[in-house]
Amino acid sequence: MFKTRIVPLLAATFLSLGGLQAQERVEPVQDTPEMREKALARTEAVGTTVGGLNAEQEEKVMDMYMQVERHLAAIAERMSHQPEADRNADMKHVYASVDAFEQRQLNEILTEGQLDQWKAALGQQE
Repeated sequence: MFKTRIVPLLAATFLSLGGLQAQERVEPVQDTPEMREKALARTEAVGTTVGGLNAEQEEKVMDMYMQVERHLAAIAERMSHQPEADRNADMKHVYASVDAFEQRQLNEILTEGQLDQWKAALGQQE
């Protein structure tokens, strides 16, 4: 009698836990043509700023900017139900984080001379 009560109870517990996990899951962000266009434009801007990128650098920079676009899209989706003032305040921190990520990645991808050109351009823009 004990086993006949435990088995359905365990089954119900596992099913309800599975349902909770399914509700918490967030669908991955799908790449869009707009995301690719933004990433390509930013990649081209880096190339222009540093005097050109080789094929490997171009691929890595494009991949990095696609990661940025996916990250921003996911955050925008999560924040979509917040009041606009809260979203704007939170996005300041997000953009600072994205800028730091971008700089770390470019430090690894660009040559020393290219990095000098990049940093000089940032200094002129700031």
